[in-house]
Amino acid sequence: MNNRHVSIIMPAKNEAENLPCVLSAVREAINNYGGNAEIILVDNGSDDSTIEIAKKNGCRVLGDGTATISRLRNMGVREAQGDIIAFLDADCVVDRNWLTYCLEKFSDARIGVVGTRAIPDLRNPSWVEEGWFRLISGAARPDYPNWLGTSNLLVRKSVFSEAGGFDEKLETAEDVDFCRRINNRYLICLEKRIDTVHLRESKTIIDLYKREKWRGKCSLFQLVNSKEWKKEILSILAPGIFLLSLSMFIILFFINIIIAVIFVILLALMPIAMIVRKKALIDSKQSYIKIYLVALVYLFARSIALFHEVFVSSLVKTYSLAVGKTIK
Repeated sequence: MNNRHVSIIMPAKNEAENLPCVLSAVREAINNYGGNAEIILVDNGSDDSTIEIAKKNGCRVLGDGTATISRLRNMGVREAQGDIIAFLDADCVVDRNWLTYCLEKFSDARIGVVGTRAIPDLRNPSWVEEGWFRLISGAARPDYPNWLGTSNLLVRKSVFSEAGGFDEKLETAEDVDFCRRINNRYLICLEKRIDTVHLRESKTIIDLYKREKWRGKCSLFQLVNSKEWKKEILSILAPGIFLLSLSMFIILFFINIIIAVIFVILLALMPIAMIVRKKALIDSKQSYIKIYLVALVYLFARSIALFHEVFVSSLVKTYSLAVGKTIK
């Protein structure tokens, strides 16, 4: 497959600390692949030395300081020369076989997208990173999932064009939306022989909360637009139950403390249900506590994101419409 011309597109903002390591790994993957490849870094308004490092390492550099990440990726594709587009986040370190293994999959014409899973840097992980890794690593992953994250994702350029690129209006979950449109005609393939290391995985509970609250912003929108909603409904159902239980506890705390305790118990059991469903890797009491706390924060953050998507956004839209009518 080394006759393929690959364009590697990296959105970035203030990644000077990680970029040298990331680009070194990319160069090794290109050399191991042995084919033609270019690296296009699309900068989102960095005020550190990101652009200088990219240029020094032979990257083509584009820029838009106000764009969504979807628009940054689309910008990169418009300038790409390759027939394969490889999206890579600027804080992700790929395996030396990343291009070689992923490109092998495209020998099957049914496959439109290939990628690997992204894991924390396990050389010296925080307890949150370790808990997250153990939570997500137990259950077997399908060879052909419904979607893959764009932390590292390869797609035929022709397929990208068919799908219409990324929806530039979406702030998050753009990868789910993109893969959903591709999955109507092509297979999405998970390369399981290697992993990609995410250097900026959440290292603290606060980081984890912020990340999952942000990631969950468009979850309901994606579910409504998905033809596979039965398979994806848990992504909304679990945070929805958590949000309902939390709301009932707060309300009943001032009315009937005994009934309120029932909802506290339900809140406490939900991370356990998640741990069981995910078949989390538990080998000690300490590892269980880490996994439990990570699952609890995940559910809380996603429930807050759901609350914002359903209620706060609706109130803002209603208010905007009302103000607009008043002005008229």
